[in-house]
Amino acid sequence: MQRKRYIFGILLAIAVIVVNQSFIQYWLHKKNQDARVLNLSGRQRMLSQKINIEFHQFEEGQSTLDQVKKHHDEWRQIHYALLNGDYAIGIDAIDDEVARSLLAQLNENVEYISSLLEKASYTSEIDINAIDENQETFLNRMDLVVKNLELSSNRKLRFIVLIEIILAVLSILIISLEVIYIYLPIEKHLSKTVERLSSSENKLRAIMNSTNDSHILIGTDFQILSFNKKAQENSKLLLHKELKEGNQIWEYLIDIEKEVFKRNADIALSGQSAFHQIETNFNKTTQWFEISYLPAYGKGNELIGVTFSSTNIDRRKEAEQEIKTQNERLAEQNRKLKQIAWEQSHETRRPLANILIFLDLLKSDKEADQERKDEYLEYLSQSAHQLDEIVESITNNTVDKQDS
Repeated sequence: MQRKRYIFGILLAIAVIVVNQSFIQYWLHKKNQDARVLNLSGRQRMLSQKINIEFHQFEEGQSTLDQVKKHHDEWRQIHYALLNGDYAIGIDAIDDEVARSLLAQLNENVEYISSLLEKASYTSEIDINAIDENQETFLNRMDLVVKNLELSSNRKLRFIVLIEIILAVLSILIISLEVIYIYLPIEKHLSKTVERLSSSENKLRAIMNSTNDSHILIGTDFQILSFNKKAQENSKLLLHKELKEGNQIWEYLIDIEKEVFKRNADIALSGQSAFHQIETNFNKTTQWFEISYLPAYGKGNELIGVTFSSTNIDRRKEAEQEIKTQNERLAEQNRKLKQIAWEQSHETRRPLANILIFLDLLKSDKEADQERKDEYLEYLSQSAHQLDEIVESITNNTVDKQDS
């Protein structure tokens, strides 16, 4: 909607300018024509007098008929150009009706001199009094023509001034309406948009600055474009340098890191993500960090650089170590349980089987004397001791498992 209003406002402003310029150019052309017509009308009066003088000089033998004809041809051409227009001399026909009527009445005066020159070319006889009277009539009527042209020009000028005032007021009114109904709403909309963007930027920056992770946005030319508060703190703490937008990232890397950084940054610039973990020693304290290289996209999904992030993963490493220790402990417990199960299933079976066998012999061997019975009882005693040792071993392993 705002876009349509804006386009409409521009088109309306262009239309006003075009109308004003068209009007101005049209009436400038008209004024120029009026000036040329008045100038030529004045020349007509001068040529009329000059023709009259040259006829007197011709009668006295001081001039030739060719000189008279030369001025007559120009005089006649201008007369009909004023009446009908002439592209060759660049004027339009007179548009004032009164002046045109008066000018048309002068045709007979012009044609009278033309016919007189034709006769004089072979008779050499002229009526100088008739010429004087004809030219005086022409001058008097031409004065009326010029006065009417001047009046017409003044009327046009007043009309132009009036129309210019009207157009100026109309332009001011249109511009005022455009400002009120188009540009002020657009300005308010833009202001609100800027406020929302500023608010979003502040919120995003607050979120970025509240995290314990370091984030640095690097351009495709490896210039630092932006960074958060934690990245600046780490740079001051570890490198004793302040991060500055526009600086090259290489200024903040040692030689060993540069190779790793370049390799992973190139992966990110190809549109993929890269990760690796590093162990650092600072103030005699070991810390683990996960470094990520993510492609950064701008408007229109255009790749603008790499987001370089550093996250402390000490707790994760501790958890992983704890899980590893627990796994090892469970493996040991599992081994002991397997050993107990094996002892229960194999070791205890042998002495128990011997006990059962000798008990059975004592019951079934009725012919056995006392010596043999004592021998059976000795075997029973040995098997019982073996079984007791095995049970004790199982009990010890079970206790160790519980303690662990």
